[in-house]
Amino acid sequence: MWRDELRRLAGAELDDDTLAAALLIGNELVTNAVRHGQSPVSVTVTLTPTALRVEVGGLQAMDLHPRAVIDSSESGRGLQIVAALSAGWGTTHSPVGGSVWFELARRPPKASSP
Repeated sequence: MWRDELRRLAGAELDDDTLAAALLIGNELVTNAVRHGQSPVSVTVTLTPTALRVEVGGLQAMDLHPRAVIDSSESGRGLQIVAALSAGWGTTHSPVGGSVWFELARRPPKASSP
């Protein structure tokens, strides 16, 4: 559902690499929200002149930060992926929950050659 909205909103406005990164990061955050958060999970996609911003809500009000993992760890790399691929990310908190957002620099699609 949110992936379809992202493709509809940003597909013609972003290059393939940026769209792929947004889908990967968004999937990671939605999975975290479903696994560790509270329902309902929400996703907001915003396209500005300079960036794509995706915010995933439905998280518990907790301190979210990348954690150290060892090579044999089966999980725990989600926020490391977010930090590595995004131009910026952060969290918002309220008395009833929180959200994680990320931004990717907006790069227009490459023009196709004739």
